[in-house]
Amino acid sequence: MKRFILFIFSVCTFSLVFAQDKRADVKTPNGNDVVAWITEESSVPTRIYLDKECKKAYPNAEPIITYDGFSSSRRFNCHGYAWHMSELTQPLSNPRWIGYEPNNVDEHIYWKDSSYVKTSPLVHPCKISWSSGDHSAISTSEQGWVISKWCDMPLMKHKIADSPYGGSNLNYYVRFFIRGTHLICTQSTYSIENFENLPSGTSVTWSLSNNKLQLISGQGTGTALFKKSGHGDCIIMANFNGITLKKHVSVGMIDPLVGDNSVLYLGTGTWSANSNCGSDPYTYDWYLKKEGEGEAYLVTSSSWNTLTLKSVKANNNMKQPDEYTYFYLYSKVTDTNGNVYKTPTKEIYAYGNVNLIPEFMPMKKSKNSNSEKEFAPIYTVFPNPAHNNLTVKIVSKVFSENSKINIKIYDNYMKLLKNIQSKNKETNINISNLSKGIYFLHIYFEEKLYYEKIIKE
Repeated sequence: MKRFILFIFSVCTFSLVFAQDKRADVKTPNGNDVVAWITEESSVPTRIYLDKECKKAYPNAEPIITYDGFSSSRRFNCHGYAWHMSELTQPLSNPRWIGYEPNNVDEHIYWKDSSYVKTSPLVHPCKISWSSGDHSAISTSEQGWVISKWCDMPLMKHKIADSPYGGSNLNYYVRFFIRGTHLICTQSTYSIENFENLPSGTSVTWSLSNNKLQLISGQGTGTALFKKSGHGDCIIMANFNGITLKKHVSVGMIDPLVGDNSVLYLGTGTWSANSNCGSDPYTYDWYLKKEGEGEAYLVTSSSWNTLTLKSVKANNNMKQPDEYTYFYLYSKVTDTNGNVYKTPTKEIYAYGNVNLIPEFMPMKKSKNSNSEKEFAPIYTVFPNPAHNNLTVKIVSKVFSENSKINIKIYDNYMKLLKNIQSKNKETNINISNLSKGIYFLHIYFEEKLYYEKIIKE
């Protein structure tokens, strides 16, 4: 009987081509393409026959049900199951056939691109490849037992030698990768998965793709500690035994901004930043860059995590131009301990030849305020319009000798023109060097930000 089953096995790879079979997308863990197929199922009589005959020929092997109550299936083969399907949360949800033609070696890509590394002896978990017999299996927690798919015959749990493929000329492959978070807020530890399966004394060289991270400890070992030293993307690399593992991480970067992708002509757009790093309360510094106009500049700073910008004309043309203006917005977020994080930059397109400026309000409630509205006057600005001098007077009852006031003046393009630090209740500002026009005043007082529009005559 075993000889009969071996005959079926020897010819099954030559009877695979069905008109309905088609190529499928599969990648190795390291991201390289694998030649894989979606294949049509065998007929019910064929599956009944193969299940029955295989059980007779290998009574000690344990069939595993695949689809429709059968173990036999033509929807996947040994390589598809061992290298691709077994790594899925639900292995049978994505059946694939790898190695479609006779004597094909498409599965070799899994170790040629270092997704898996050859080891000795057998360890668990690992993949097993037969050098002779064109077969693959996965290890189990039971010593000497494996799980493998026998061509279009059953999926079996069996002892290594108890199959049509024999038990010699075996190679064992283990998946090594860098385990750790994809986001580093301040610092984080990374380790090589399955490092204990490497020969004793294996030394690891840790390195980085840029200076956004700093290695703190662990050089030469399988575990390393890294600390944030910048913002952006970085690659952590571990090299050992001629193998280089890579881990792409985001350093000091918080969730992307949520909000509008575009701003209508003379309309408004709103965006919010949400920090998944650090501790509340936060301060949000909003930066905006207009395409073709140098570096991003500080639009505003506040304890609010939401920013609204309005579209204003960039020239005196009364008609809406048939064009777009592109802007790039991000926020730097400082937590209560002084740690600084950054959002990814969001591209925004505004209709027309315009600038984007904050949608100012006379007073703005801070994030930590308990009241919904604040009616008591906080400050006065006079004279407005002004000629040569401007006065900002704090009239709030909470003003004290320890109060600190920061006053900033911006032009219509949100370029910072003046930055005044004061401890006085009344601050005089010389604006004689400013051209006639409209300017925007930011007043920071008691951890709150207030806005005011002023006119220079």
